[in-house]
Amino acid sequence: MPIEYENLIYKYYAPNEYNLDALLNRYFWFSKRECLNDPFDIANFKRGQKILSFDAEILQNTFLAMGVSRQKAKQLMHEYAICSFTRNELNKQMWAYYAKDYSGWCLAFRRYKLRTSDISSLFPVIYIDDSSKAIAPIAEAKYGDSRLEISIHKVLSMKHKTWIHEEEERMIKRMAREYVGKMCVWKDNALKHITIGNKINPAYRSIILTLAKKFNVDVYEIDLSQTDFQLTKKLIQSKVNI
Repeated sequence: MPIEYENLIYKYYAPNEYNLDALLNRYFWFSKRECLNDPFDIANFKRGQKILSFDAEILQNTFLAMGVSRQKAKQLMHEYAICSFTRNELNKQMWAYYAKDYSGWCLAFRRYKLRTSDISSLFPVIYIDDSSKAIAPIAEAKYGDSRLEISIHKVLSMKHKTWIHEEEERMIKRMAREYVGKMCVWKDNALKHITIGNKINPAYRSIILTLAKKFNVDVYEIDLSQTDFQLTKKLIQSKVNI
């Protein structure tokens, strides 16, 4: 795989005014656990049953060993929000349900441009069906600077293997408990290109092409392979300055 593609990360958007505003004003939205679309997200799994985070014995012991009470751990978890990305720009399922049946768009970002002082770096989601099996591989990665933060990030990185096709990576942001989410503006030159669905509304298509000129990025459109059941993309508008 070319190094350029290895340095990119993607985010899908459905066609609505909120997502168009996010593109126009160049921001991401970080959501807390209770607002995520998967009710099992950021939870532990064992033998096919949902066990809420911090109720599992292995995590209770982790926090108790650090001198943090179970109640304090629960409070801390409500202060963290996530923003999801994917490593795959041409995922048929993602285009179907996150970009509303190919009528939305997908933004390609430069990884190194996304992190800020109050946001974590991107880290891959660990897909599991038994939480006890996920502890060892997660421990190999750096998810934070303190023991408590590392443990919280471990929990935030767990998701059931049903979703493995999403190839998800996440950024984490800490905020006040009263917020259900928060926007975060992305940096200049963070956006590499935009890919639009082949069923996008003409009005949205026109707006995105105009914004792409403002941001000086290429625009691609989803296309269908003529040889197999795969997605491809074609360049429909080049950036102004090379």
